[in-house]
Amino acid sequence: MSGEWECAELTSITNASNGKVIEGRTFIATCSAAGNPTPSYTWEKPSGTLIQSEKTLTLSNINKNEAGDYICKAVNTLHDGTTPSDTSSVMVDVQYPPESVSTNPEFIGKIVEGSDFTATCSATGNPTPSYTWEKPSGTLKVSGMNLNLNNINRNLAGVYICKAVNTLHDSSTPSDTSSLTVDVQYPPESTSITNASNGKVIEGRTFIATCSAAGNPTPSYTWEKPSGTLIQSEKTLTLSNINKNEAGDYICKAVNTLHDGTTLSDTSSVMVDVQYVPAVSVTAAVTIVEGETLSLNCTVDANPYATVKWTTPSNIDLIEQTFILPSINRIKSGVYTCSATNIFYNSQQGHGSSETTVDVQYLPTVISETTFAGEIGEPAIMNLTVDANPSSTSFSEWVNGNLTLSSKTDTSSSSSVYIDELTEDYFGFYSITASNSVGDVIIQIELKAVGPPEPPNEILILETGYEQLTVKIIPGFHGGDAINILYYLQYNLVNNATDKLWPEDGKGSVNEILTVTGLNDNTTYKFRAYASSSFGDGDISNTFSFKTY
Repeated sequence: MSGEWECAELTSITNASNGKVIEGRTFIATCSAAGNPTPSYTWEKPSGTLIQSEKTLTLSNINKNEAGDYICKAVNTLHDGTTPSDTSSVMVDVQYPPESVSTNPEFIGKIVEGSDFTATCSATGNPTPSYTWEKPSGTLKVSGMNLNLNNINRNLAGVYICKAVNTLHDSSTPSDTSSLTVDVQYPPESTSITNASNGKVIEGRTFIATCSAAGNPTPSYTWEKPSGTLIQSEKTLTLSNINKNEAGDYICKAVNTLHDGTTLSDTSSVMVDVQYVPAVSVTAAVTIVEGETLSLNCTVDANPYATVKWTTPSNIDLIEQTFILPSINRIKSGVYTCSATNIFYNSQQGHGSSETTVDVQYLPTVISETTFAGEIGEPAIMNLTVDANPSSTSFSEWVNGNLTLSSKTDTSSSSSVYIDELTEDYFGFYSITASNSVGDVIIQIELKAVGPPEPPNEILILETGYEQLTVKIIPGFHGGDAINILYYLQYNLVNNATDKLWPEDGKGSVNEILTVTGLNDNTTYKFRAYASSSFGDGDISNTFSFKTY
């Protein structure tokens, strides 16, 4: 009834957003109640903490910690002094965007290729956020807190972004993100070796080869021999001043350690081909007897294969590794050289050589006159000189039938006898045995009575012209006067009985070589010769024919 006192009742709260507010904004709620006298209002937390003494609750720049129940208490004081009250409450729902987004594992996730990988995303936010995982390239997108990559391969490695999103009461959809790097690890593979010369190198130079391999983590490298001997712990193998003994296989081992602690490797090898100049060795110095077979062997160590040749003392080249010379003679003595040549991978040539000396030993051989002349009643000297190898030669007595000349003077290469007074008995052939370490040889020396020169042994043609011929007279024994000897040529056309004399003045020539001029071209001439000395004219030689141009 009018004017009656009534206690506060029917308390209610009004709020435009049904208790929802976005963090940082202002929350307003108005409390109202019936009552007489008009009620006063307070706002409290359920704990009894007084918040405001106003009809309208105003929470400016609200934060998430202020969320919760708020109780409006309406109070009035009746005339009897009592203070009845009535209450109503509102749940303040402070909404805020996703924040503190994190992943597990955090920042980076290591996984071995072929394994199953799982990552979880979490965040705070009101309302509770929803989640998506995606790669920046857009090649993958997954909804939900968990990222599951089964039987993972290296192509799935990279950065993954977790996005947390919620929808606030004003219909906005704020979000926050966190990233996770997925590190897909795998053992070394596709190990390969590069070298500019395909494994070839010349001895004394530097060999370089570089090893590379795929792998995560990045592999480390070692170089080993097949025996397991460690050579270098580098990606690049460097063999300075290399020698032939370092040739062979070299193995590059690429190694990494995965996050699970396993250590794995992969290998590749290169064959190092050390090329070098020929090393030549030959048979040691050879001593051989004339008439025997000479055999010289040349041993060559070379890479690549070398061509081998022998060069004789007379500079004749023979392309063979073993040099064989049947029935060797003394003029083949001297230095024999074996040389070898090879061609390296870069077209350069390698050369090597070695030499040996061949000493051909032989029996004593006469190098002096074998015919001497003397005059009865006069003294006579006969000298025998030999060439021998070894040179040391001994000589026997000079024997002519029953006559022996024991009085002689010998050296290591000669024997001389002196006769005080010649008689007829001294003429004839003397046999002398000359001996060296090779053996014995019997030499015949003839002693004749002095007389005219013997007929020339031969006439040789030296030079042919159109109107002249140059010939050489090969003398016979001079008959005891080698100083005063003169030579004569008789010549004419073949079948012509009349001979012409040359020199034309008929005085003879001290020279054995004569040039006959005034001849007809393309004509054959016959030649004979004789010699004269203080003992008279000698007999004429046989006939020899020569033709002009």
